[in-house]
Parts: sequence; C-alpha cells; structure tokens
Amino acid sequence: MELAAVLEDLARSVPEAIGAILCDYEGEVVVLQPGAVRLSDPQVAAAREHLPRALESTISLEEFWLRLGGAVPGPALHQLREAHRSVGRGTLVTVELSFAEAAVLVGCLPEDYYVLLALRRPALRERARVQLSRASSALAALLR
Repeated sequence: MELAAVLEDLARSVPEAIGAILCDYEGEVVVLQPGAVRLSDPQVAAAREHLPRALESTISLEEFWLRLGGAVPGPALHQLREAHRSVGRGTLVTVELSFAEAAVLVGCLPEDYYVLLALRRPALRERARVQLSRASSALAALLR
C-alpha cells in the first residue's frame, strides 16, 4: 500500500519519531507506522491506564498510545479549518503541540484527513517539519 510506504519513510526519516499515523476526519486510524523510539515511562503508564484488558495481548503499548493520540486532533482540526475558512484566512496546513514527554506535528490533508508525527522530546523539530511536509504532499497526492 502506497500510503503505508509514505508513513514508513516518515517514521524512519526522523530519529526521534515515536510513530506516524494517517487519520480520517473522525480521528480513525487509516495507517499507522511505529517509529524507532520507545515510549517514556509516563507514556507507558498512560497507555496501560487506558488499554482495555481484552486488547492487552493484541496490540503493543506504542501502537495503542499512537492510536489514542491520533484520535484527539480530528474534531479540533475540523473546527479550526471551518473557523479559518469562514473568515477567509485560507487553508490550515500544520499544527504543532508540545507536551512534557512528546511533541506532536500534524499535517492537514485533503478531505479532512491528517497525518500526525509523534516525537520524543527533545526533538529536532526542523528536520521533522521538513519530513512531515514531504509526507503530507505525497499523501495528499494519493488521497486525491
């Protein structure tokens, strides 16, 4: 699948990547690619706290943590896009969030899809921005 190849390249091109996810407008994961970096202890604890027992043997903590994090921006991105469109500010391209243990870069795609790149902090954000921009362009072309 071409979408998976783009995400694999993105996750591998950024050394601090916990992973990359392509989500639809509802925050549902379309494709997920774990990175080389493992979760910190607080991130592991958060994933374990929310992981249903029925899923414990079927999903890694990294994948579950990425799925949880990937679902969050969907509704907020939709509201931001609509607010900016309504006042003529143009198209929303990227959003960056910083947390104690991670940085999250989100690239907005056509049809309200988005690609999320999760990084361990500290991270080389400029490199991550460049790689996210490349991946966003490739994904946008595939989604059209």
